[in-house]
Amino acid sequence: MKFGRDKGFVRNEASGEGGDERWIKGFKDGETEVRFLEQMDDWTPYWEHFDNSLGAKGAFFPCTGDRDTCPGCTSENERTRNASKRYLVNAQAKNTKDDKGPYVDLYKVGQKLAEDIEQKSSRDDGDLFKRMYYVIRSGSGLNTVYRADRDDHREIIDPQDFIEQFQDHEAALQAMWRRAFGELDPAEDKPAPRESRRTREVPEAPPEVEVPTQRTATYDEDPPSEPQPAQDQVAEADDEVTLSEEELRAMPADEIKALIKQCGFQVIEEDDPNALADYLIRMLGA
Repeated sequence: MKFGRDKGFVRNEASGEGGDERWIKGFKDGETEVRFLEQMDDWTPYWEHFDNSLGAKGAFFPCTGDRDTCPGCTSENERTRNASKRYLVNAQAKNTKDDKGPYVDLYKVGQKLAEDIEQKSSRDDGDLFKRMYYVIRSGSGLNTVYRADRDDHREIIDPQDFIEQFQDHEAALQAMWRRAFGELDPAEDKPAPRESRRTREVPEAPPEVEVPTQRTATYDEDPPSEPQPAQDQVAEADDEVTLSEEELRAMPADEIKALIKQCGFQVIEEDDPNALADYLIRMLGA
């Protein structure tokens, strides 16, 4: 059983079994230099829900494709029912604001950004390996915008040089599912949310190898439910913006500091985004 739509897309098995699960990455604010290590025909398309009642901060999870049983499609919350189309691709990327990198990771790309990349790559007959690309993220929250540009200098890259660092697309989607529902106590019928959060029954956890339900939907290009109007799936409730841990860790340090201050906590002397994110998560859970 698979989350990703099976249309002949290549799933690389170089990552093997075991090892630490890594997050599917999103592009950070500002400009990110990207070398795509898979052609667009090898990207895996999927639909993604966001539920802010899962865990303490909400969670993204892939749509199963079955509108009758998918916990996103059957949610009572309209925003959770909405799904956005995403693609997974292994890429070597470095944000221009970071001192470290570049690193090879699995990235998710929204529909509009994918179309922009496809248009830019048409000048190279669709070959993404011929040059560097730039992903520019601007705005915030539901007004976040992504766009792509390509480097004028042609420099062919061989993805086989990085194959050992590739992540399997389907395994990453299953890991996303487990993180979304694995935070919940399996002994309880419902999560233990804060008072301001809506609760609902938790779907049965999927087996280790198989996904929760067989993909029975017959849609091709139509979404399992109406897509959200914006690419950045930051959930809102009662005028309060709720970020997932993934979104929080993708924010630059100055924005996380502003969020810490907004939450009423003392801002620590730290410039590492991950350290700031850990501090904020620890304070919120205190």
